[in-house]
Amino acid sequence: MDALNAQFRKEQSPLVFNELCRASRQPLSKESDGVRELISLIESKGIKIDGVKFMNALSLANYLTAQATKDEIIPLLLTTNKKASTNFIKNHLNSSVFSSDSFKYKVQKTVEQGCARSKLFRDLFVTTFGKISSGSSVISAQLSTLVGGNSNHMSFKEGYWPNSKGESIVLTCDRDNVFQNSFFHSSATEKRTETGTFAALFDDIYIPYHEMGHSSSAIFFGLTTCFDIDDTIRLITALSNNLTFDEEALNEFLEHLKAAPQEMNVRERYIRSLKVIYDHGQSLDELKAEIAQLGASNEGIVRLLHLNSVEIFQILGLALVKNGDENILFINPLCDLALASEQGLPIRADHVGFALNPEKKEYSFLLPKKLFVNHSINLDFYGAMLKVFGSSMQQYMMKIMYGDNLPHALMMEWGLVKTCIVLQYLYNMLHTQASTAIVQQN
Repeated sequence: MDALNAQFRKEQSPLVFNELCRASRQPLSKESDGVRELISLIESKGIKIDGVKFMNALSLANYLTAQATKDEIIPLLLTTNKKASTNFIKNHLNSSVFSSDSFKYKVQKTVEQGCARSKLFRDLFVTTFGKISSGSSVISAQLSTLVGGNSNHMSFKEGYWPNSKGESIVLTCDRDNVFQNSFFHSSATEKRTETGTFAALFDDIYIPYHEMGHSSSAIFFGLTTCFDIDDTIRLITALSNNLTFDEEALNEFLEHLKAAPQEMNVRERYIRSLKVIYDHGQSLDELKAEIAQLGASNEGIVRLLHLNSVEIFQILGLALVKNGDENILFINPLCDLALASEQGLPIRADHVGFALNPEKKEYSFLLPKKLFVNHSINLDFYGAMLKVFGSSMQQYMMKIMYGDNLPHALMMEWGLVKTCIVLQYLYNMLHTQASTAIVQQN
């Protein structure tokens, strides 16, 4: 894709945009208030929005699956009944390929938990397995030559870092104590480090959900970048608050990384993991120079924080695509933010601020103790996104504070209120009686 020449990109970009539109839909009436609020916020930052499209489970299923598969999975997406969609997911999970039986057991248990808890989780997995079972023939012939074919099964592998590529997903086997730089985290989920609150504890269902989301949508926003019609980084830069880059923290991290024992190969692993991000980095010194260069601008900091439009679309649920002189906003109701809203989970703040805490010495070298890029929350942006996904800031905060205990907590609070009212009544009554008695005595 890197070798695509300018003329070819110009000729093919309308095709890519057309496929994006085929895989998405117009906003529904129930989404219109949130969409208007979001557009108003974006346009107040100087970016004009000429149209909005939603890429949800139903639109992806209509686009990515063959007719026979479509007839099977669309009824599953239109119902709230868990059993049929869960059985569909289990059947396809059983026919997937796993790197080991023990790993298969762990993944199956996590997916079962996600199916039991979340409609979004079920919809995403139904759509993705439907796409895999259909192969690539449903994608237009021209686009298929650009993206390559798929297998007819999903493969799951153990690895150090979660990642996905089409039909192949790599997950960390020991997902205990995975933390992510987060917004709205509660005291029950916070992790504290030498520099204070660092991140919130990941929910187990989050990681496979995130990677399966890439399997359905990454193809599109990888292509928008390759064909020069993506403007998502500029959008998120405009919506971000307090973007900061700490070169001293970067230097400390890289020096600590260099001190790792050679047999751990952590330098090579770090360079290999970042080669997909940066242009030329073949050594830590070259990477340091590239990171520092990006840290000199706000758009560069956003790249450091979020990586690219593929990650932004899955984490935050937004992408901005240019169609000639028009700016079209794409919204992902299957993004991580939507899952956080539905489940009352901490909202992931970015792509890079995370920490794994298993008993592995290499993580003490691979992960910085202090973030060298950071930002703070834009309440207007997250409030608008929550409204787009059918919630509100108030509803979300109640969920993250109380979770499933909200009814019990409200009853307890009402009980306290009633007790206070009774005590105040008794106090007033006794005070009145005492005052009357004093007057009578006088």
